[in-house]
Amino acid sequence: MKKKLSAFLIAFILVCLSVIPGFAHPGGLDKKGGHNGPGGYHYHNAGGSGGGASGEDVDALAGFRLTDIAIRELAEEVFVGDEFLMVCEYTPENAYPVLITWESSDESVIQAASDGNFVAVGKGVATITAKELTYEKEDSIEVEVFEVPVEALTLAVPDQEIRAEGENIRIQCVLTPSNATGSALVWTVSDEEIATIANGILTPLKPGKVVIIAASDNGITDSIEVEVLKKKSTALQTLAGLVIIAAIVALVIWLRKRKKSK
Repeated sequence: MKKKLSAFLIAFILVCLSVIPGFAHPGGLDKKGGHNGPGGYHYHNAGGSGGGASGEDVDALAGFRLTDIAIRELAEEVFVGDEFLMVCEYTPENAYPVLITWESSDESVIQAASDGNFVAVGKGVATITAKELTYEKEDSIEVEVFEVPVEALTLAVPDQEIRAEGENIRIQCVLTPSNATGSALVWTVSDEEIATIANGILTPLKPGKVVIIAASDNGITDSIEVEVLKKKSTALQTLAGLVIIAAIVALVIWLRKRKKSK
């Protein structure tokens, strides 16, 4: 009885193997039909002429295999502070599966965010590279980042007195547009004996009027006139002055009295 049952089970298994259509799994095939590592999906015929499980290997998704990638050119110039998206085109368009990673050659110019998103952080040129991991394809493109140019600038003086040998004063400068990055300003004054200026900091030296001029690196300028007042006396200086005046008055009175007594 046991021998009959065993024979029946063996016959049943062989029949099942002969009618199973097959299965697919990821991986490439070499010219001889063997496995050769990563690649598209391929198909195993489980039945085959010999009835075994290896059967004939057929690439079931050959039409979806990626053959090339290309990064699309940007339509507009990129400026410092811009966020932009890079797009990668596939050949064929319906290639599957596709896994793209992105990188920048210079993170001080362009920083990679995620999924093809980038941020321009500094002036210069960086190479952006897209790498496809499944089929080991890649493409690169150079992107230049420009400074945001100054269109206008306006100078203003803080609402406070400017006195000779007094505190240094920062001259206010408002740029248009507000996100302008090409703003390496050059500062000058009309008379350096009255005041000097460096990086927008005014140092008053003696009483008088001077014209302050600021110029951007693309030639945009503005100017403003300021007056440097006399040095303000301290309480001690005021007291010393009063003492001197009182002494002079006392001396004059004494001299007059002495003259009359003669």
